Amino acid sequence: MNRKLIGSAAKYIVSAVVSVLIILYIVYHLLNSFGTPVETSPAQLVTVNETITVEAYVLRDEKVLVSAQTGGVNCLYQDGTMVRRNSAVADVYSGNETAAVKERIAEIDDKIKILEDSGMAESAALNDSASISGSLDSLYYTVLEKINQQNIDYAFRRKNEMLTLMNKRQIAQRFVYDFSTQIAELKKQRAQLTASLTDISETVYAPESGYFYSEVDGYEETFTGGLCDSLTVADFKKLTETEPADHGSNVVGKIAVDYKWYIVCLMETGQAKSFIEKNKYTAIFPYNADAEIPMTLYRSVQDDSGEQTMLIFSTGNVDGNFSFLRRQTVDLVQNTYTGYRVPVSAVRIVDGKEGVYILNGNLVSFREITPIAEIDGNLIVEERDPADPDHASKLGFYDQIITKGKNIYENKIVG
Repeated sequence: MNRKLIGSAAKYIVSAVVSVLIILYIVYHLLNSFGTPVETSPAQLVTVNETITVEAYVLRDEKVLVSAQTGGVNCLYQDGTMVRRNSAVADVYSGNETAAVKERIAEIDDKIKILEDSGMAESAALNDSASISGSLDSLYYTVLEKINQQNIDYAFRRKNEMLTLMNKRQIAQRFVYDFSTQIAELKKQRAQLTASLTDISETVYAPESGYFYSEVDGYEETFTGGLCDSLTVADFKKLTETEPADHGSNVVGKIAVDYKWYIVCLMETGQAKSFIEKNKYTAIFPYNADAEIPMTLYRSVQDDSGEQTMLIFSTGNVDGNFSFLRRQTVDLVQNTYTGYRVPVSAVRIVDGKEGVYILNGNLVSFREITPIAEIDGNLIVEERDPADPDHASKLGFYDQIITKGKNIYENKIVG
C-alpha cells in the first residue's frame, strides 16, 4: 500500500480522535457548568455571643412577711414592685369559706406564675427548641434519679420548672405563640375569688423599703447576699444541698431589702480563667425570656484542689417581670464577635489561601476570608475594609456564598 496514503489516513484518524475528545471535553464541562445545582447563602453581618452555660443560684437579702391571722391573702402589689416602709402590701381575709378560696387563689397564682415565666423573647427561633429540650431532658432524668432515691420533695420543688420548660418548648416549636389569653382568664378568675372575700381580718405592712414578691421558696434566710464576701466552694456546695425552711401557712410574701443581688456558679478552672474579677459581663437568662443583664464579677474563688472555680457575679439591675427562681440556667457571655457568618462546610483552601466560593451572577469566584471565631458550626470572619487595596479579593457583605455544589472552581459558569 502506498505509504503516503497510509500516512494521510493515519493523520485523518488521529485528527478525528482528537476532535472527538475535544468535543467530549467541551460537552463534559458544559454539562457540569449548566447542570450542576448549587445552593447559596448571603454573607450577612452578625453579632454573635460566645457563651458558657452554667447552673447558677440567686442570692439576695430578703425578709419573709408573716401574718398573725390565717386566711385568704390578697397581695396589693405585683411582684417586683418597689414599696415603701410601712406600706400595706397584703390583706388577710377570714370567713367560713376562706380556706377553700385561699387554696383556689394559691392554685391560680401558681398557674399564672408558670405561664408568665414561660414567655420567650420575640427573637426565639425554632432551633431554640433543641436547647430547651436538652434542659428538659436533663431535668427529667435528675428528677427521676431523686425519685428513685425516695426524695419525692425534690421532684415537687422542681415541678414548676419542668412545666415552664415544657411550655417554652411549645413556643419554640411554634405550637403556640404565647399564653396571654390563658393568663388573662386566670387573672379574671382570681379577681372574682378575691371579691368574694369580704372580711379583712388583718393587713400586712412592709417592715422596710424594698421590692415586694408574693412567692416564698424557703431559702430566703440561707441564700443571702451577705454570704458573698466569705463564701468558699465547700460552703457553696453545702448550701446547695440544704432543704428549704417551712415558714408555715401564714406567709404572705417577702421583701427584697437590697437592690443588689448575686448569682453564684461553679465551673472548671480552665474555663473560669477567661473571667476577670471586677470586669463586667453580660448574663443571659433563658428562663426569663433571654433577658440580658450586665453583671460584674464580684469574686472568683478556687476550691482546694484547684480543679473547680466558683464565680460570684453582682448587679443592681432589677426588672419587675424578672423571675428570681433560686436555681436557673444562665449563659455567661465570654466574648462578642461582629463579622460575616460563614458555614464551616463552605470554607476551602485555594493556593494556600482560606476562603469561600461565591456566585456572582452565574460565574463562580473565590473570595478570601479572615476568621476571628468559630461558633456553632459557623465562622465569624472579618468585615471587608474598603480601604484595603486587595478588598476586591475578600469576601464582602451579601456575597452569595456557595454552600452546596459539585466540581466548583474559579470562573466556572453555573446555569
